[in-house]
Amino acid sequence: MNHPTRWSRLGLITMGLCVTLLATRSSGDDSKDKSPKEKPKRSLNAITLEVQALQTVDLLDLKPRQLQALKAMAKTTTQPMGKRTPPKASAEYRKLLFSLHTALVKKDEDKVADLDSELQELKEKENPELDTDVEVTAEARKKAPELLKMLSAAQVGSLIGGSDIEDPIEILNDALDTGGDQKGNEWKETRDEAAERVGQILGGLDEKKVEQLTGVVGKFLDSAHAAMKTTVSDEVRLLIVKVGPIAIIRHSVENSLALLLSNPRLVQALQARD
Repeated sequence: MNHPTRWSRLGLITMGLCVTLLATRSSGDDSKDKSPKEKPKRSLNAITLEVQALQTVDLLDLKPRQLQALKAMAKTTTQPMGKRTPPKASAEYRKLLFSLHTALVKKDEDKVADLDSELQELKEKENPELDTDVEVTAEARKKAPELLKMLSAAQVGSLIGGSDIEDPIEILNDALDTGGDQKGNEWKETRDEAAERVGQILGGLDEKKVEQLTGVVGKFLDSAHAAMKTTVSDEVRLLIVKVGPIAIIRHSVENSLALLLSNPRLVQALQARD
């Protein structure tokens, strides 16, 4: 009497094991099938860099021939992404940033304008922590003048209109004003930042000239700071006048193009529109 019951229980256990094994195999197969279709997660740092690249490309309104040239250059000019500090931002900021990226990829100008405005407002409010610094590469320095020659006057005008061309005299005066009561390392940071910015503005893509001018400007700032001065000397004004406003504007455009060419996510940004 007990045997049929024992075998029925064993049968049920065996069937259960079979079902479990089949379910496990089926689940494993599904995950293998789906994994290639899943897109890897991109950090806010990467998406921000892609947004910056696409915004510059849109500002230039590149023609097909120019766009192909940019893609070819980008293969050798971009900076490696490398290790970066993990970003810190709210879920709302992340959502807006990804929406802006999607709108830029689709070239939806109305959405881009609205989302960019919203993102800038939220950025001022939240001050998210992002590691999106771009260092200009040696190859980008070589290619930037070539890219500039391919652009029309209207395209260069658009880039200038969308850029903040800094006044070197204002930078130096601000540094002296801010650093009036600073000492030691605090003053050195203020001095070095101002000297480097002015050196790049006056020297453009010429690394040796930038280094030389940065040193000259740094010494002037130290001298003026020690004398408690808050404005630049006539000697420095003469140095800036010798470079001239046209050269300063050209340097600004070349530096903007070099930054675009060095952007670690330029290739991916351009591929997103293919």
